[in-house]
Amino acid sequence: MAKLSKSMCDCLTYYRDNEHNPDRLQKPPYTWDRRQMNGALERDWLCVGPGGWHILTEAGRAALASTKEESR
Repeated sequence: MAKLSKSMCDCLTYYRDNEHNPDRLQKPPYTWDRRQMNGALERDWLCVGPGGWHILTEAGRAALASTKEESR
């Protein structure tokens, strides 16, 4: 699996951590942008969930988990 950039990792972490958060506002500092979100959608790491909110797929969770394994 390709190594995730810090911005992509932050993007996936944001969607993982806010999956059940009704507020869902990205708060500064903004470390990722729409480009990372679109890239995650293209790689099937994110999908559109209920209400149009993006949620992590199993592949996205695996990609995020791989960054933790690499940092050990």
